[in-house]
Amino acid sequence: MMKQHHYFYAVPLPQDTQKQIEEWASEIKSSLPFQRWVHPEDVHITLAFLGGTEEDRLKRSMERIHSVTDGVSTFQLETKTPGVFGNPASPRVLWADVSSSTSLSALRDTVYSACQLEGYELDKRPFNPHITLARKWKGEGKFSSSLLEHYLLSEPISFQVEEFVLYRTHLDRIPKYETIERFKLNRG
Repeated sequence: MMKQHHYFYAVPLPQDTQKQIEEWASEIKSSLPFQRWVHPEDVHITLAFLGGTEEDRLKRSMERIHSVTDGVSTFQLETKTPGVFGNPASPRVLWADVSSSTSLSALRDTVYSACQLEGYELDKRPFNPHITLARKWKGEGKFSSSLLEHYLLSEPISFQVEEFVLYRTHLDRIPKYETIERFKLNRG
């Protein structure tokens, strides 16, 4: 039986930012035990998760997104604060925040709407941009968010968003995300 690939649109992080995030995550990793840490090349900000899909619909979504994002300009983001999702005593995700950005929200809304027009059933929760660092707390005791205070960066990691991509997931590989299509943003 052939494995079904999942697809999603996301903002990849530039290589130098990946390295900075990797250094930050390795500091956290040394004292906070999570089961799976994200490979540095896989860090991203999800815009729309499609799941499994037919080739034709995927192609139509790419064409639609190219047409509606033509003219979108590059923008700046930053991160400096770790946080968690899930049960506060045993979180399922450790993440890094992403600064509030009208440009990022507008890009996400455009991509999300284009995917909905192609019939994709997307996550209905409010957009909460973040960079996943690790999954599944495996510490001996209960997790406490006060443990994260030590890892707040004094200087944020800033980066320029110059593109977003369509990723295909390969659960049997590391890194596990393959870029299928790039959507370049206009330089301001």
